[in-house]
Amino acid sequence: NLDLVSWDANSGNLYAYTTSGMQMISTSQTQTVFPEITDFISGRYFEDFDDTTLTFTRTVLNTAMQKKLAVVSDRYLVISYGISELTHALIYDIALKRYGKVKLTHVQAFTYHLAAPGILEVPRQSIGFLKKDGSVQTIDFSIGSPTLNGTLILGKYQYVRPRLMQLDQIFVESIKASQSFSVRVMTALDGKNPVFVEPTLTYSSGLTREYSCREIGTNISLLFQGGFMMDSLVLQLNIHGKR
Repeated sequence: NLDLVSWDANSGNLYAYTTSGMQMISTSQTQTVFPEITDFISGRYFEDFDDTTLTFTRTVLNTAMQKKLAVVSDRYLVISYGISELTHALIYDIALKRYGKVKLTHVQAFTYHLAAPGILEVPRQSIGFLKKDGSVQTIDFSIGSPTLNGTLILGKYQYVRPRLMQLDQIFVESIKASQSFSVRVMTALDGKNPVFVEPTLTYSSGLTREYSCREIGTNISLLFQGGFMMDSLVLQLNIHGKR
């Protein structure tokens, strides 16, 4: 299927989703790559996180997921997937070797060029998504954009299984004062079922914020939502009692 091959790439290799999973194909060899992507989209489970209800969902599938590959601007490998239509996309930066993820219903990812006089290079908003109604949305990389809205979950942070941990302080950068931003601490005494708690904002200056709490769990995760660019994260924890 042509949808499973990055046929539009201007490079010496093509990416393809085959019966052996994600592979990089050249004229001389075939190499298996990104096994974590293959494991994530090849099974019978569709996993997602609801940004509104703050719940993890798992859907058991009777058929394989919908998938589509594209290479954008010779730099970003976009793996679109969904149950009955393309609703999510994993974005891999080939140059920096970093992952991102977009939750947007679309039919195709492509290289978006801003057609304007004097512009000879591909702009930062080069990742375009074509929707069913013919409209196009692009990814905005600007840190100062007031419309930024993302979700990031980090964790699980854990010491040893028999000992609990207490989270005392959270230091984060870079968050602008004009942007909507929220932090929730996810603690689980049993290690599996998290409880969401909002820490107290105790310091805010420039792009730096400090939050305080006294949350205890076998493991601890952090949920960030809103407009932000995570440059650094420092956690202050201490070892608590035994289980």
